Amino acid sequence: MGVGNRNGVVSIMAELGGGGAVSPDILAMTERGLQRILHTLGMLPDYKPDAVRGTREFHAQGSVYAYQSGLFEPLKDIGDTVVSGETVGLIHHPDTPLQAADQIVSPYEGFVLCKRALAQIERGDAAFQIARDAEQR
Repeated sequence: MGVGNRNGVVSIMAELGGGGAVSPDILAMTERGLQRILHTLGMLPDYKPDAVRGTREFHAQGSVYAYQSGLFEPLKDIGDTVVSGETVGLIHHPDTPLQAADQIVSPYEGFVLCKRALAQIERGDAAFQIARDAEQR
């Protein structure tokens, strides 16, 4: 996708709930969203979109990464507000139980857009993605 973006190709992505599982509700919402986007782009002219519900425009700020390996304990959930410098997660070290947990600190302000689903985390893994609401036009 990076090559496409650098060459001006429009990309469409869908977050399907995470955690390695997809539900029928998530698939239905994804299909609805893709049809609405394709209709807006003129690619599904006969499609009749239903009413807008809960649309939110935002900008991704960036990912918050683990600097240690261990077991990830999130302190924030999807949709939670985050301030810059806030501890958003902990990394525990079961092999050294007396070692204090390492803090995962967000360099971004906004809200949690995505959260790692797996407990096992390695140095360099993304733990969260932070976004902020778009400016009102």
